[in-house]
Amino acid sequence: MELIFKSPHPFENKKAIVDFFQNGLLETLLVDKGQIEFLSEHISRISTSLQREFSTCLTEKDLERWTLQIKDQVLSKIEDTLSYRLNLYLELKSSQPHWSYWLEPYRPPQSPLLAEIHLLPDAKKSLTSKWVQCPRREEALNLLSQSGYDLIIWKNTDNYLLETHIGNIFYKWNEQMYTPPLEEILPGIVRQNILSSQTHIRERRLNETELPLLQGLWVTNSLLKMKPIEIVKVI
Repeated sequence: MELIFKSPHPFENKKAIVDFFQNGLLETLLVDKGQIEFLSEHISRISTSLQREFSTCLTEKDLERWTLQIKDQVLSKIEDTLSYRLNLYLELKSSQPHWSYWLEPYRPPQSPLLAEIHLLPDAKKSLTSKWVQCPRREEALNLLSQSGYDLIIWKNTDNYLLETHIGNIFYKWNEQMYTPPLEEILPGIVRQNILSSQTHIRERRLNETELPLLQGLWVTNSLLKMKPIEIVKVI
């Protein structure tokens, strides 16, 4: 697949974001100190999604070429002293698949993110790729537009917490750090990085009834890294 860049196309509103999710794949990355963090991991994840959902196989040379072209496009437009949110969008449902990207100045939130917990009816569905996760993201954006909170945390029908709509969760219980296992969630890039470097962290399911006993709850993704969550509402 040729990598064709079109002009930056920022979202105008949350409805535009939902429309984009129906037509392609979005990856959000942090650009800091002149470097695009976890770029190769994000490109690899998109490649996996393309292979599993669309039977599109990319070679190592394809991935290397994509990585170099993205760096060339993005790094020439930034200041090394600033941090940026980089949105990479691969549109697939068009006659000619292409990339769009846009940069936004980024300042991490200073306070815990406010979250509400919602039931995810299709939680048993295996998440083999980022594409499969898109309907969950669409639903979350619709819910957040009504509540005004920052995050949706999904739970299954057994009241076990799974992940947020933007990343995985970690929690501290009885002085031990845990993260839910992968049966019903997408293996996030930062999650994998944390588990590889912090070998004392274990996988364990988290039931909603255990929330009052927690000593901390966090969301992880490539932009936020690891950010505290405060639960304000359970649905």
